[in-house]
Parts: sequence; C-alpha cells; structure tokens
Amino acid sequence: MVLHVQPGDGYRPIIDFIRSARETLDFTTHQFNDGRIARELKAAQRRGVDVRVIFTWQVFPAGSNLWDPFSSNYNTNMPTFHALQKAGIDVRLSPFFYTYSHEKTMIADGRTSDGRALIMDFNSQPSYLIPTPGLLGTRGFAVTTSNITDVREIQEVFDADWEKRAPREFTSPRLVWSPNGVGYLPKSQGKERIFSLIDSSTTSLDLYVLLLDYLPFQDRLIAAEKRGVDVRIITNTNPSPMSFEQLRQLVAAGVEFRFDPTYAGGPVFIHSKAIIRDAGTRNAMAFVGSQNSGDNVSTNSERELGILLGKASQVDRMNRVFNEDWAVGSPLTYKDGWLVDPFWITYPSPTP
Repeated sequence: MVLHVQPGDGYRPIIDFIRSARETLDFTTHQFNDGRIARELKAAQRRGVDVRVIFTWQVFPAGSNLWDPFSSNYNTNMPTFHALQKAGIDVRLSPFFYTYSHEKTMIADGRTSDGRALIMDFNSQPSYLIPTPGLLGTRGFAVTTSNITDVREIQEVFDADWEKRAPREFTSPRLVWSPNGVGYLPKSQGKERIFSLIDSSTTSLDLYVLLLDYLPFQDRLIAAEKRGVDVRIITNTNPSPMSFEQLRQLVAAGVEFRFDPTYAGGPVFIHSKAIIRDAGTRNAMAFVGSQNSGDNVSTNSERELGILLGKASQVDRMNRVFNEDWAVGSPLTYKDGWLVDPFWITYPSPTP
C-alpha cells in the first residue's frame, strides 16, 4: 500500500492512477467538479480503457435537482456528469437507497491479477488538491492498494452499486464499509471497525474531524480518556463540527483540541476523517476513508469506504503530518476561567 497526503501531493496520485489503467477504470465519487481529472478520464477512454463513473444521486445538503442549475437543490455534479457522458464515458447516479454515495474510490483493471484501488477521503475538485484563493488547501489522505483480495471486493461492490443491487458479503479484514443501518444488506462493518479501533487504543488517539455530533462516537472518546489514552482532535471552527455544549463535555473529559491549522501560505481546511491509534507503538494502526465517523448519517445510511493501515512507516507518516498541523492550530481559549466558544465567531467559509 502507498499513502498519499493532501494538499501536498496534489493531482499526481490521481493522474498517475488514471494513466496506469489498461483495461478498465471505475470511479465512485461524491463531488466531482474538476476539469483536469475529467480530461484524464476522457483521455483514458480514448486510449481504449473502459471507464465508468458513479456520481452520488444527491449532494450535501440533500441536493437532488438534476436539471435546474438555479435550484437551491441542484446536484452540482451534473455538468461533469453530462460532459463525461457526451465524451462516451458510461455514467450513472448512485442507488437512491443510500442517503448519499459518499465513497471516493478509483479501481484500475479490477478484474485482472494486477488490479489496484485508490481509496480517498477527499473530493475531486481543485480546492482539495492545490492552493486556492484564501486557502492553502484541504487536509486529506488516500491509499493505493494492490492487495488482490481487497481490490476484488471493491470491484464487486462497485459492480453491485452500478447495477443497483446488493453486493456479496464483506470479507476483507482491512476494508471499512458503510452503511450499517437497519435494512441494508449485507450488513456493513464500518461503524464496528472504527469503534473497535478507538476502543482498542492504549496510549494515544489522534483524530481529524469534520463532524463530531454523534453521541456514541463522542462517548468512546470520553471512555478512552478515562482509561488513560491521550485523545487529540484537529478540526475547523467553520463549519462547526459539533455544538458548544458537546465541545465542553469532551474538554471536561480531557480531550484536547486544535482548530484551523494555518501555515505561511494560509489555512488548511480539515476535511480528512483519519484516525491514528497508538502511533510509535506495536499497537499502531490508522484509518483512512470517506466515513465521517462522528456523524450518524455517514455511518448508517451512506455508501462509504475506508481502509485500515497497520504498517508502521505509514502510521508514522500520518502522525508526523498530524503533529505538524497540531503545532500550527489554534488552541482553546478561556476568558475569566470560562471556555470561549470557538464556533461563535463567523469566519469566511472555505468551499472545498
């Protein structure tokens, strides 16, 4: 497996992956508004690669109007959808029984012995990959895997979603699938695997968080602190990941926070959902994937995919990036002994 870090690695991992495809290239995406990636997909199609793209049938927040760009519910993926369709690429909307298709995965030559998959936690648009006005970039991670068992399972799920049918049982011990909610078959193990990652921590938990208002997730972080685990979270002040009262409860339990990491080139928006367990120990492991584990909808009714990393060098690299962001993030502030609400001030909102 190869680990990629954004925004530092930029377009290169994605372009290299697309250009490596020889027979097939399948892509499941949530937000796709990037001309450069679209051009690479068209070029792959022209050289004889069978390209298929699944777009989420609606984008956040519940944008499902497919035709009227002036509608407040317009699915902003549709211009790219139609451009690829016009170029001869097979495109479909995700199954309606998922609230969103939030997975961000490419599969190259998935039915061959040298198939690969690129599992990402970031979307396909420029602000996730390169500096944009007022923003240094968006923190994200991706993993390229050539494990044939994992690739074949990812391919099977893509084919099932393409055909709007249930996939076969999930069997890989490394892959983290969602949704987990009642009525979805086969039942995914994503929430359980992420919760197990947290519950099995012994020394440290470092988390990037976009959303953190799911009480069972919060409870596990508090429980980790109670058993002596150092829990650190890097997140944004805008949009707020949780209520101020929820923040106060986590802080009271000992959870530490940093907000809005800012470098010389500008702030980094936290979109990653990565979790790093017990870095620097024999129990080290990390999660990279599309699940917003602190959000009820993400784990229970959205199509999501993540992967667990156990290689020390990869976990260590993620931990170094986390420590760098931690060092330039803003800490909590207090006034007259009282915690100041970091979400109260309105900041310019990045649009990743």
